[in-house]
Amino acid sequence: MELPIYHSFSFETDPASAELLLAHLSLFPFESFEETDSGITGYMREEEISGDLRIALRDEFSSLYRQLKEEVIENKNWNEEWESNFNPIQVGSFCGVRATFHEPNLEVRYDLIIDPKMAFGTGHHATTWMMMDRMKNLDFEGNSVLDFGAGTAILSILAEKMGAVEIDAVEIELPAVLNARQNLQLNACQIVHVISGDIDAIPKKKYDIILANINRKVLLESLSSMRQILKESGVVLLSGILEADFDMMATAIGEQGFSIPEVQQKGEWLCLQFDKKSMPS
Repeated sequence: MELPIYHSFSFETDPASAELLLAHLSLFPFESFEETDSGITGYMREEEISGDLRIALRDEFSSLYRQLKEEVIENKNWNEEWESNFNPIQVGSFCGVRATFHEPNLEVRYDLIIDPKMAFGTGHHATTWMMMDRMKNLDFEGNSVLDFGAGTAILSILAEKMGAVEIDAVEIELPAVLNARQNLQLNACQIVHVISGDIDAIPKKKYDIILANINRKVLLESLSSMRQILKESGVVLLSGILEADFDMMATAIGEQGFSIPEVQQKGEWLCLQFDKKSMPS
């Protein structure tokens, strides 16, 4: 099997602009990002790259970075690459995220093992961190869960450890699908069903809890479908939203018949929790 060729796009920027730049870049077909000493580097498959894409990256966000450098990435051992950059994280005493080459974390209730490779969602980004932090307040025991945009399957793994009995993890990027399945094995998960596809690939059934940590565009397009597959007593937890986009998201959420969202914020990013509006008796 021939390995895909990746290109790196390195944006030299300052910390104040990095979060906003990352939000914009997440709308492009990057498979992963990493923070560097000088800014942000994103990785994209060669077949996704076009002249128009390069122009958009160069021109649309020029006010947010000082320099952009593109390079072809040689085939390499991505495990070694991530091993040199991936540090354990911790969400209070609730849960921790580590790789296989780290020692178990005995200070947390849930010790999660993630070998991310080229997939996104290790817990280091504010959106994933808030999703996990918010999950500690939800009751997963005996409930069904949809993890939409599963990435490394980190949220699915946590949901199973918290007692969920049925979990569908939907992910559109094939490398992330493969990585998710590997991470499920590392955590001895038994009930998570990984599905390759977009919103249309979600099974025609209803869920007690929907977790969605994606970008704003996909979230806006998916709210109607989320309402249809959420049980009447269900809860939606989503992130991938900038503070500047809250009014837009809150309006769209309300238009779909959901309640006013509860908001958690970390830096420029938001995590929203809501359910279906109570119908008058």
